[in-house]
Amino acid sequence: MENHKVIFMHIPKTAGRTLRSILEKSYSKDEVIRTYSTKQIERFQSLSKNEKDQIKLIIGHNYFGMHEHLDGPFSYITMLRDPIERVLSLYYFILREPGTPMYKKYNGKGLDYFLDEEPQTINWQTRFVSGGELDLSKAKDHLKKYFSVVGISERFDESLLLIEKELGIKNLNYKSFNVTPNRPRKEEISPQTLKRIEENVTLDLELYKYALELFEEKSNELKLK
Repeated sequence: MENHKVIFMHIPKTAGRTLRSILEKSYSKDEVIRTYSTKQIERFQSLSKNEKDQIKLIIGHNYFGMHEHLDGPFSYITMLRDPIERVLSLYYFILREPGTPMYKKYNGKGLDYFLDEEPQTINWQTRFVSGGELDLSKAKDHLKKYFSVVGISERFDESLLLIEKELGIKNLNYKSFNVTPNRPRKEEISPQTLKRIEENVTLDLELYKYALELFEEKSNELKLK
């Protein structure tokens, strides 16, 4: 991994901002590039070969495929989260962000309306990992072939240890970001609404199950247990 460029696929609401803060501390400023916005992506794509050669870490809300703009070896890392928890976290996070377009769209409308209208509630993790499609088979194949670490949000500290061993990072001190305080627990959501969420994330549930298997394999391989 020493000469590999690391692509951190930051899927929203999977503890990615916390991980981003840790990763960015482990590289110099000129070795990191963020590719969250269209402008940032265009800047990255316009870099000369020499400029790209200096980059060691690419971070963004980008679908699988950023490696197509690179020369040389690369490796992806990401975090996946229990799909139902991710949808609930997204909803209640939006409701504590007054003034944003999504707050204006969903505030006061209810969770069921959110599930009807918001694309991010429909197998969003599968879409990211497959490269913009809702293709579970392709998403699993990508995780297996191209990701050096598939972290699990619910097992963040263990995920960090895996990343540390793979990337040689030695900074376990972190502060959690974007944590929604006093959010209703899954058990407090009505069974009917939970069923609707499950129907929205059937592919994500399968992908998450597969990611857990890869996580255990990597843990055993690196002898974390």
